[in-house]
Parts: sequence; C-alpha cells; structure tokens
Amino acid sequence: MPGTPTPSASSRAGRPRPGRTRRVLAVIVLTAAVVTAALSVTLGRGTPPGGTTAPATVSTPEAQEPANPELLALARRDTADPLALGSPDAPVVLIDYSDFQCPFCGRFARETKPALVRDYVDKGFLRIEWRNFPVFGAESDQAARAGWAAGQQDRFWQLHDEAYAEPRRRNAGDFSEDNFLAMARKAGVEDLARFEKDMASDAAHQADTRDSDEGYGIGVTSTPAFLINGRPVLGAQPTDVFTDVIDEAAEQARQQEDGDECPGRACRLPRRPPGPPQPLLGAAAAGLLRLLLHQPYPAPGPHGTVLCRPLSHPGATGRGRLLRRTAAPRRCRR
Repeated sequence: MPGTPTPSASSRAGRPRPGRTRRVLAVIVLTAAVVTAALSVTLGRGTPPGGTTAPATVSTPEAQEPANPELLALARRDTADPLALGSPDAPVVLIDYSDFQCPFCGRFARETKPALVRDYVDKGFLRIEWRNFPVFGAESDQAARAGWAAGQQDRFWQLHDEAYAEPRRRNAGDFSEDNFLAMARKAGVEDLARFEKDMASDAAHQADTRDSDEGYGIGVTSTPAFLINGRPVLGAQPTDVFTDVIDEAAEQARQQEDGDECPGRACRLPRRPPGPPQPLLGAAAAGLLRLLLHQPYPAPGPHGTVLCRPLSHPGATGRGRLLRRTAAPRRCRR
C-alpha cells in the first residue's frame, strides 16, 4: 500500500519469534530445576560425619503412613533364628531380602549394615532378619543354601560378611562349592563335613524356598529390598535413609503404647535434631526430566542405581500388590 513502510529483513530478524521464546523459557526452567536438584544432592553429600542432614525423600513421622499390618506381621522374631541379629523384643525389625551375588546387596552389607549394628542392633533398638532371595541363577541358589548351612552352626553372619567382603563376579565360579568351603573355613565353621551335608539337604532347599516365596508373595522383584516395621525401602540407599526410617518406626512404636510408657528399650532411642531444610525438585520438573531421559521409573538417587533386578522372575501373586506402589527398580549393571 502506498505510504506504508515495508518492514526490512533486518527488522524482522530482530524480533523474537514466539516459538523460539517458548523453547528458551523451557530450557531456563529445566536448567533451574536441574541446578536445584544438584544443590539438593550436594547438600546431602556434604553432611559432615555424625551430621544430621537427612535426604529430602524421607518424610517426617507425622507424614509417614501407618505400616501395612500384613507386612508388619512378616517379622518372625524367632529366638532360635540363626539368620537374625538382635533382640527378638527390639522395637524395630528390619527384614532384608537379598542375593549373595547382588553387588548392591554387597554395598549395603559393607557400607550400611555395620553402622546399623553398632548404633541400633547392639543397643537393643533394632533386629535384622535375613531372607534368602536368590535371583541370579545356580550360584545364587547355592550361596543361599550355604548361608543356611552355616547358620546351623551359628556362623551365618560370619559367612555373610565373608561372602560380601569384596565385589565378586556373577555366575563365574566365585560361589562354587569349593570356594564356599574355603569361605566357611575362614568364617569359623568348625564341622565342614556337616556344612557340606547341610548345604545339600532338603531342609536347606525348603528354608530358602520359604524365604523366596515370602518375598515374591509381597511383590519383591529386585534386590536388595527391605521392610522396616512393615515399611518398604528399596535398594542400597544411603545410610541416613535407613536411620531416618528406623527412628520414625521407633517413634511410632512409642506412640502406640498406652499412656506415657515407652516400648521397652525404645525409650532410650537417641533422637537426632532435625537438619536444615533441603531443596526439592518440583514434581512437574521431575516429570519433565524423566521424559527427557526416557526413564519410566523415578530417577535413581545421588548414589546411582541401587537395585539389582533379575532377568526374569515369577509373577507376584496374593499380597504382591502390597509393594506395587513402591517398586521402582532399574536393572543393575556391572
């Protein structure tokens, strides 16, 4: 039209395009979310020894849902159980479903279990009950039977520590019968002939089947998996995750008692002051990150993948739905 100036190419180029602007804003939002998550991880890792900063994923006792009574009832509290540590009357019971060939079970055994034994089991606050949950084939099955056989001579935990003393190759002969005899000798098993006989017995097979069936029955499909007074904890999480859940479970055990009485030794459970608030990754940003990273399950924590998942496993039946909400495993890789 006459008299109407035509925009030059340079002026058009200088105007922001709506689509490009939206993309830039999306990148800025995503970057801010990633930085926030990184700060959360850094603060969690920067906690000094003996510090009190707790991971942001752990809820307070008031926000913690009551434990499922069916899961809570799985604690056997058998005084004659050689695959258990701690008093049968401890206010908190941790059930450990593990495979001796699982590297993350080994991580828990080396990095977290000693602290729990020192700070909770030895003081009467916690009982640990082992469940054989072999998922990686023949050597896992043999390792489970060997652990049970060592338990018949009250040396299960010594063999447990020997088997997990260092990372081992999976189904490569590290858990052969000869190697287990050597481990049993180092673990202090006195009657090795009886150990071999017990390892090959129907009783060992039945005991391990009972443990596995219990795990599959509640929906366990990966190792390690834990129940702490009926509350699931999946994977070799940082030690603070376990201590926080144990503290919360003990507090709830106190609250269930009538009046001001505490449940036995739980009265003397050490209380840790709350740490500084942790920054959290917003739910929308976390969902966007999962889509970008093609992760169908929640992303692993700051310590990376912490679960071992078998290549195949029996379908969970019966009470399998009890753990369905919390099952978010990623296959472990070595």
